[in-house]
Amino acid sequence: MGGSVSVDVRKHFDGIASTYYDIVDRVWYDVGYYHKKEAEFLAATIARQCHLAIDVGCGPGRHTASLAASARRVIAVDISRRMLERTMENAPSRLRSRIDVIQADVRFLPFKSSVVDFVQNIEVLEHLPGAVRDVERAVEELRRILRPGGTLVTEVPLSRHAWWSRLGFRAASWKEIPEWMRDKFYRQFPLTVDHSYHDEELERIFVKAGLRKIRKGFVRVLPAGLIEGHAPLESIDRLMERLPVVNRCSREAIWELEAVNRGRTHGGGVPKPIAGGAA
Repeated sequence: MGGSVSVDVRKHFDGIASTYYDIVDRVWYDVGYYHKKEAEFLAATIARQCHLAIDVGCGPGRHTASLAASARRVIAVDISRRMLERTMENAPSRLRSRIDVIQADVRFLPFKSSVVDFVQNIEVLEHLPGAVRDVERAVEELRRILRPGGTLVTEVPLSRHAWWSRLGFRAASWKEIPEWMRDKFYRQFPLTVDHSYHDEELERIFVKAGLRKIRKGFVRVLPAGLIEGHAPLESIDRLMERLPVVNRCSREAIWELEAVNRGRTHGGGVPKPIAGGAA
């Protein structure tokens, strides 16, 4: 990524790589829940064996390992070199031979066009410094490397969720994270870029790039701070995630998208996935 803001983002993820999942798993009512929902969505999407899959923005590789269980070859991509190191360290030994790592920017992917069967891109687009402009560029790149009929799974935080804060609901406390950890991983290496979007805005970008929506999910409608104080509300929250209109106030949206020819994103005649090939 270019520019000082992007350097700060890379430094944040380099700095937090060694303890990222420890933090995620401790905060069960906030980031831990998001990761659990992502894993559920991905498990339902990776239903068939594919030849080549790419995890763009892999982080420490938890979802990469899940993908490697289904794909013959997986390439993990991240802007943070330390995250890539952790991806290989965290991968089960039986799967490591299937995984390669590349340090790269989602906006400038070093792959040929139309060679990838499956791309997952989780918790990435919100950290691009150029906001919508960079999201458009990144989505174009993700579509470019996909074969016709290939699958993209991506996720973004939604702007509408901020509506809850105007009602006076408290934010999640993250009380499980000690002060020294907050100082080391969040104050010394702050995450300086963290955008949110309207889902319709993103869907226009998907259609323009040549992607057709197959499935869409929502994550965490109620504020995490409310769930923290009243754990039984989580089961109600899961129901709210499925309710039309209500779920539009969710924290995040996650999509399964299919790569199609431009101009054919709404009708029939969508090409089927093509097997084989390599980057």
